[in-house]
Amino acid sequence: MLDSLHVKNLTLIEEEEISFDPGMNVLTGETGAGKSVLIGSILLALGAKADKDVIRRGAEYAQIELGFTLDRENQRELCREFDIPLEEDYLLLSRRITPGKSISRANGEVVNQKQLKALADLLIDIHGQREHTSLLRKEKLRELLDSYAGEELMEKLQELKQLLPEKRRLSKELSDAEGQDGKLKRELDYARFSTEEILKAEIKEGEEEELTAQFRRMEHGKKIRENVALAMELLEAEGGVLDSLSRAEGQLSQAEEYDDALSEYRTELSSAEEQIAEAKRGLSDYLSDADFSEEEFASVSERLSLVQELTAKYGGSFRALQEYLEHSLELIGKLEDYDGYVEGLKDQLSLLDKQIGKIGAAVSKARKQAAKELVPKLTETLRALNFLDVRLEIAVDYDPEEMGENGADKVDFLICVNPGESLKPLSEVASGGEISRIMLGLKSVFADKDDIPTLIFDEIDTGISGQTAWKVAERMGELSGKRQILCITHLPQIAAMGDRHFYVEKEAEKNSTRTGIRTLSDTERPGELSRMFGGEKRTDSALRSAEEMLTEASEFKKKATGRRSS
Repeated sequence: MLDSLHVKNLTLIEEEEISFDPGMNVLTGETGAGKSVLIGSILLALGAKADKDVIRRGAEYAQIELGFTLDRENQRELCREFDIPLEEDYLLLSRRITPGKSISRANGEVVNQKQLKALADLLIDIHGQREHTSLLRKEKLRELLDSYAGEELMEKLQELKQLLPEKRRLSKELSDAEGQDGKLKRELDYARFSTEEILKAEIKEGEEEELTAQFRRMEHGKKIRENVALAMELLEAEGGVLDSLSRAEGQLSQAEEYDDALSEYRTELSSAEEQIAEAKRGLSDYLSDADFSEEEFASVSERLSLVQELTAKYGGSFRALQEYLEHSLELIGKLEDYDGYVEGLKDQLSLLDKQIGKIGAAVSKARKQAAKELVPKLTETLRALNFLDVRLEIAVDYDPEEMGENGADKVDFLICVNPGESLKPLSEVASGGEISRIMLGLKSVFADKDDIPTLIFDEIDTGISGQTAWKVAERMGELSGKRQILCITHLPQIAAMGDRHFYVEKEAEKNSTRTGIRTLSDTERPGELSRMFGGEKRTDSALRSAEEMLTEASEFKKKATGRRSS
């Protein structure tokens, strides 16, 4: 629900803050006072195109803010999808317009045009003389018909959404297989060659690292042996470290007889002597094993080159090599029986096409049944809105060649509201007033199906009066029991049905003009309605008529919705 509108520095509006109620909110005022500017500000906040001319003269920027209470789970889910923080299910959409650019935010987070439109589609539906109305879009009409058809149809559409991506994948795979015979043969030949090459090599995990270390030892074997041999000579030399350690230990052993404290140091020297002797034995063994032939060196070098070459060729690591091998084996299994592979794809596609076609036909059947049930209800509703003649048809044309996630139907609402005229699509109905009344009728019928909580009607009363005006007012009053309504009107019958009544007026101050808005009290409303009757003077009879109209509207709304008008 729309809770509030804050506008600053927008055309004729200096700054206004408006709080809206549930039910029906009406805006009235003299022609040219700026009522549609307020509706235009809502459109701007929801992403409508803006230029620098909308900024009030002398101001640096224009600012519009819309505050919403999110009472639908799909609204909250979309905010979470866009990473918009929510606190107590409240959403503040704001747009700041400067001469060079504009920025839109949702609860402080910057949102792009696509995100803003997606949010707007779940929050508000606007119907007016100039704005593009959502119900004129054929996809919206189809969505409404689907919602009317119910859960079973929705489940069928969900099945289509799951099956069609698989069909696209299989179709592409079949197209590639049939159109690239030579390429596939080359792929098969190369897969066989590379698989044989890898399997023949029998490369083990860690083998490259082990061979690399072995190769380095062999490559520098002569230098290594020279160094180790020299170390052995130094350890074995008379007067070398072992000889010195032995003599030092002997001296401490003699001194230990007179001071036990020297025992610890003698033991450490003995341990060092043993460790060095052990190192000497180890080096001797190393020299014994270090000998290798030229053939052994060549074998290690050759094996290392092969391992490095294949690893680099098929991915750069042992893991990548194994993954490539698995992929190649899978490809060979698929392509070796190429004809069987292609026929298998065709069989899968054929079965999938039959399944999709069956679901698409069921969807179309459900839509046609829903259309059959909906036409008389909608016709009755439009007649209640005082059209001279109403003929209605909901066309559901099934074309299997156009199968998509929404089925294979083209849905259109064809209507005639004047005697002697032919049925036309809703989008071709000429009169803006007629379109608005038709939209009101549609919204009334779909009130329990359409999930958009707030409806805005901008001058829905154009071209109507008298009994028709009262019929329209009654229908809006009924609808306001299920949806929040904002309505700009010039008719007292519609204004009388409001739960909250706003008066818009234009004021001239020195060299500037501003539009202001205020809420009318119960005592002020009869005066405004009497003005709307068309008289310059508010006579006693006009005031009495206005009061009677307010009473009648209140009684009607109490009966229709369970609450009285304000």
